[in-house]
Amino acid sequence: MSDIKTVFREWLQKNFSKSTASSYYSLVQKIFDKNFGISQDWQKHSENIMPLLARYFEFANREYKLDRITIWYALDYFDNILKFIYPKQNKTYNYEPDVKISIYDGKKDYPIIDASLYNLNNYIKYIANHIFKQHHKLNTESINTLKTLVIFPDISEKIKPIDIKDVAIHIDYKESSNSAEKNALSQYCNFLYSVTDNSVFNYMINPIVNMVATSSPRSYICGFIEIEPITGKHARKVKPNPGVKRYTNIGYVYSTKDLANIFNIDFNTVSNLMTKYGINNKITTSCDGYYNADITHDILKRHHHYKDKVVDNIYSDVDYTKIGYEQWETRKGAMKRLGIKKSAFYTHVSERCLYIDYAEGAPKYYIPELEYFKNLDIIKQISKRKYHKNILLNQNRTLSKKACSL
Repeated sequence: MSDIKTVFREWLQKNFSKSTASSYYSLVQKIFDKNFGISQDWQKHSENIMPLLARYFEFANREYKLDRITIWYALDYFDNILKFIYPKQNKTYNYEPDVKISIYDGKKDYPIIDASLYNLNNYIKYIANHIFKQHHKLNTESINTLKTLVIFPDISEKIKPIDIKDVAIHIDYKESSNSAEKNALSQYCNFLYSVTDNSVFNYMINPIVNMVATSSPRSYICGFIEIEPITGKHARKVKPNPGVKRYTNIGYVYSTKDLANIFNIDFNTVSNLMTKYGINNKITTSCDGYYNADITHDILKRHHHYKDKVVDNIYSDVDYTKIGYEQWETRKGAMKRLGIKKSAFYTHVSERCLYIDYAEGAPKYYIPELEYFKNLDIIKQISKRKYHKNILLNQNRTLSKKACSL
């Protein structure tokens, strides 16, 4: 393409407002100038646009807090993206913004050192090895500047009585404008893809850019895989995600977020549920709580009460194979669905109805079974009486208001 800059400007003007087009164009020029020196050769820079885009996607992630559970995923993550951004370990960019590295104890940061993205993983490996008491192969020649880490003993004293192994490494990118620059480069890639139809410019299918955008240590990394969804007949079945390193001294662990998803309960109630099954199954860090994955299946089955129903209470007209938590209703929702009050629900339904109770005191009932109950004569009669009673109450209220106004 003879004049790629002019064609890009025209493409922007066709697809965006005048101000947005001008902003994107200027930002791309500034990015090239900042990283490669003052240069008008956009064609040359475009040949290696994906590593540059991945770099700005990474800056836009802003920060991470990496505890002794998530650190091992993070180390693999940084190994992969830095090999892509800096092929053959070449420091190819003029611009290397500072990355602030601190120790985080759950309340405050204790600064350690400022590094560049190029050197970041070496620092993280060294610090992780020091504070989490793990062994990791290091390129010692590239970390001579780590003499500054002699302040570690001082940090250890300041954050006691918290165990140093329960803190997190806080990674903070100092630049604040990276989201705008990431968006501008993304549009430049969209432009290149649209005029060349070359998939190398389609950043949406690039595995490294996609990983930085969707699976960074800042994102929620799901530690489990669903084997079977919940139905009326059986509890949900899950297994550890082999792509996420979560093995500890108590085995593979799920995060609190994992368990909130697995049990479909509020995030804040997870620890209450898990406390019943032994403190030895828990690891607490400054970022999150983690729990032994092995006990999860026992909890899932124990709180799914199809197995507790007597044969006479399994209703032949009900389909117990319907999939997903969307087939379950709260107690309040069940009463509204049936059109009855709490007393009638406890008398005629609750003891005869399938339920799950992963959240203590807040059972959920199987909707296909509730629909079966809704069509029973006794429930229809109670619901009808409630309906007429409500009409009378509303009429009495209206009459009372009229009397008061006279």
